[in-house]
Amino acid sequence: MKTIEGRGRVGVRAGICALALGGATLVGCGDDTEASSGTGGAGGAGGEAASSSSSSTSTPTSSGGSPASTSTSVGPGGGEGGDGDGGAANGTGGEVGSGGSGSGGEGGAGGASAVCLDSAAFSDLFTLDTDRLCVVALYDAPGWVTLSYGVQPTWGTHGGPLTGAYFNDIANGPITSVELTRWSVPAGTSGEVTPTTTEIALDLGDDADFGGGQFLDLPGDTTIFTYSGEDFTTEGGLVFFDEEGVLETDLLIGGVGIAVDATDGSPLVAALAAPLDTAIDAAGLYGVEACVGGGFVCGGVAHSIWGDATGPVATDLDGNVFAVMTSFDGTQTARGFGPGELSTDELTDGADAFTVGGFGSPLAAIAPLAGEPGLLVFQATNAETYAGEPAIVATYEADGDSVTPGEAPETLLTPTVDGAPISLVSDDEDRIWVGVGTETGTRFAVLARP
Repeated sequence: MKTIEGRGRVGVRAGICALALGGATLVGCGDDTEASSGTGGAGGAGGEAASSSSSSTSTPTSSGGSPASTSTSVGPGGGEGGDGDGGAANGTGGEVGSGGSGSGGEGGAGGASAVCLDSAAFSDLFTLDTDRLCVVALYDAPGWVTLSYGVQPTWGTHGGPLTGAYFNDIANGPITSVELTRWSVPAGTSGEVTPTTTEIALDLGDDADFGGGQFLDLPGDTTIFTYSGEDFTTEGGLVFFDEEGVLETDLLIGGVGIAVDATDGSPLVAALAAPLDTAIDAAGLYGVEACVGGGFVCGGVAHSIWGDATGPVATDLDGNVFAVMTSFDGTQTARGFGPGELSTDELTDGADAFTVGGFGSPLAAIAPLAGEPGLLVFQATNAETYAGEPAIVATYEADGDSVTPGEAPETLLTPTVDGAPISLVSDDEDRIWVGVGTETGTRFAVLARP
C-alpha cells in the first residue's frame, strides 16, 4: 500500500510476517455517575457549644487521595466529633457530637477514584459487556484515523498518546521521513487531545519499504520503530532516532510489536530473528541487548519462541509483558511473562493467556491492584472478512517473576458499528484507552476499574 505518485505516505505493513495466513495481514499498523467511598479517620475533639444546628462538608477529589471532611457538632457541652467517612470521590463529615464544635476526621484512602459515565455517553462507540472496567473519560482526537491497517498508538513520554506516519519522496520509494504526533491530554474528563506534530528526515537506505505498526518512546529522548523490505524474510530493521534524525539502525527481521523492558529500559520486539543475529529464524519475543558504555544494540536474545508469524506486544505498569503470535492453523496465542523471566538469557514458555482465531494488533494491559487481577485486553480481526471482532479481556495474576493466567477470556466490549476496528493503549495511570473511529477522527474512551 504505497502511494502511486508524488510524495506521500508509505503503506504500513506492520504484520508483514502474517502474509502467509491465507492472505491475512497482521497489522499493527454522562449524566449518571457512581462513586466509591473509603473509611474516614477519627473525628476531632468537640469544642465550645456554638449554635443549635449542625452541618458537615467534604472536599471531593478525583485522584484517589484522602479528602478532608469536617463536621460541626453542637450541644450543651464539648464532645468529640464522630469518625469521618471519606471516600476517594466524596467524604462525609463526622457524626454529631455531644457538644461544641468538633473537627471531623480525614477521608480514607478507600475506594477507586473513577467516576463511571453512564452508558449513554459512549453508546455510539461500543457496548461495554463486563463490569470489570467502566468508562471514566471521553476525548476526541481530530484527524487521527483508527483503521484495521494502521499505526497503533503507544503512550509517549510526554504523557499522552503517540502516533505517527511514514512518508516517501518518490512513488513506491523507500521511507524518507516520519511524522510523529504527540497528543496532549486536557484537564478534566472530556475535550480534545491536541496534536503536536514533528516531521523528521531519515536516511534508511533502499530496503526500508514498509513501516512497522508502532512508534515507541524509550527512556530519554529516543524513539524507535521497525521496518521491512519487499522481502520481509531477509530485509528489515530496528530504527533508533530523535528529532535530529537516525541515531542507529540495526538488522531485525519481521519486527512487529514493540515494548520497553522494565528491567533495563531496552526494547522488546516481536520478530522472526533477534537483532544482529539471524541464527534464530522463528517467530517469538526477542530482547535487544544494549551495548556496555554506549550504543543501542550489541546483540539480541530470544526470550520465547512460538507460533509462525509475529503480532503485538504490550506491558503493564509492573513490567509484565504480553505478546501475541499467530499460527498457520488460523489461531493466535498470547503469552505473558514476568520481569524475572525476561532478566535472563534463558528461553521460557511464559504462560498462555488466551488462544483465539484470526489475527490482530490492538493489545493493552493493566496490572493487578489491591486484590483485583490484572487485565489483558485484545481485539482480533477475522481472517476471512477482515472485520474487527468484539474485544476480549483475560485476567491474570503476577508475582514479579512470572504471570499466572486467571479465568477464561470474556467479552469486554462490542463496537456499535459491526466489525469496526479499535485501537488500544494503556496509560501511566493504569487505565486503557479505547480508540474508535468517528467522522472527524477518533474518539478515545478511557477505561478504569470502577
